[in-house]
Amino acid sequence: MLLNMLFQKNTARELVTLSLRIIFLIHWLVALTLIKGHSASI
Repeated sequence: MLLNMLFQKNTARELVTLSLRIIFLIHWLVALTLIKGHSASI
């Protein structure tokens, strides 16, 4: 029971960190494309 609770907490934490990494990657890619588009327009 205790191990199951710990496992669930760990997986939840991993999911949160994973989603944060994905969001950060998407944000970084969008910023890169915007910078490229801006430099191309100039």
